[in-house]
Amino acid sequence: MVWSEVKGGTLAGAFILGIFTKRANAQGVIWGVILGVLVVGLTKTYTDISVYLYGAISVVTTVVAGYFISLFTSQKKNLNGLTYLTLDKKVLANKEQ
Repeated sequence: MVWSEVKGGTLAGAFILGIFTKRANAQGVIWGVILGVLVVGLTKTYTDISVYLYGAISVVTTVVAGYFISLFTSQKKNLNGLTYLTLDKKVLANKEQ
């Protein structure tokens, strides 16, 4: 297995979950990473897909699985300023000037 694509893809998926979603939590991200590695391993074993797609497969699997698992597990309630969607728009406007 090409570990650099798998590690990079699952890490990118974890960052996408943490930055761009309000629902992601630790359990969802951990299970998303585990399922991302598992799906890439199964893809490598049973298909002839190019090695260059392993990173994309692990990103998509991590994000989708992590998000759906996070929907069914508990989460931290106060996310103000922790995700892109909860940033204060006035602070962002002042930083751009």
